[in-house]
Amino acid sequence: MRVKKILLAMLPVALSLGGCNKESTFEQSVNYRTYNVVFPLKSQAEPTFSEAHYLFHFTDNLSDSFSTSIQVGYEELKVDVSGFRSQSASTPNGGMFTIEGGTGKAGNDQTVTDISGAVTGIVYYSMEEVIGIPTISPSEYGPHTFLSYKIGDSYLVKTFFPDLYFKGTTNTQYKYKGEDKTYENKNILYRLVFNKFFNKADLVIYEGKFAAEQPSSGVYKYLVLKNLPVVFKDGGYSIEASNIIPQYPEGGTLESQQYFVFNRISIKSGQDTLADISIDFDVAGMYKGEFRGACAVTNILK
Repeated sequence: MRVKKILLAMLPVALSLGGCNKESTFEQSVNYRTYNVVFPLKSQAEPTFSEAHYLFHFTDNLSDSFSTSIQVGYEELKVDVSGFRSQSASTPNGGMFTIEGGTGKAGNDQTVTDISGAVTGIVYYSMEEVIGIPTISPSEYGPHTFLSYKIGDSYLVKTFFPDLYFKGTTNTQYKYKGEDKTYENKNILYRLVFNKFFNKADLVIYEGKFAAEQPSSGVYKYLVLKNLPVVFKDGGYSIEASNIIPQYPEGGTLESQQYFVFNRISIKSGQDTLADISIDFDVAGMYKGEFRGACAVTNILK
């Protein structure tokens, strides 16, 4: 299985265009597609989800403002933000920029504050096809926008994408021939695909090798855990499920694996950014595992 990182176009170009002449000014605007989740702060109402486009303006390779429209219930608010601090970076794996601070306006009279986040092309991705789940083409998949900001004291807005691949470290504990053992694997890729209502998600586990004694690429090419319940709350999301029977590819269809049941699985997003995730699981009474990782690099120091 090939795991790719997608390059963030446009950003590194400005570094070269503005580097030779101190008096020259390079300017451009770039539109990034993402999804908003709007958390009400003053009520128990459900979050609002919508596709969104963020138009960033760059001057001499630094982002200095952005604008967008967000959907809150039946209301659409125009958002304009400027005056934030911006840093950019380009690596062999891709480019990114971060923003922090600044202020803005939403609608006619609401203030936008607590602004932070990143737009990143250092994004994990695989073209491995999964039965029943469409693969998004690389040109449509990245880069990703992970922003967080408040609108007055009424809403917290965060951005993310509904089909994310996570890479990190999986640690498992298990018994083998009566001996307690542990195993660390940094090659497992986890993919979380939300439905259109964002209340269910499918989890794909690629090449899930959970023990040193298993085959080098894992027992199955991938496992699919279908229709896991999702709750968005307090600026993040969580999944709690039990006795989930995974499915695996066999002869062009998905077959159930009754003997590899996930007795328990817990998935939680990071609170600062929806790019981070933690997964804890028990499998078939044999394996106890935990995964910590991210779908993208959103910190310029990482």
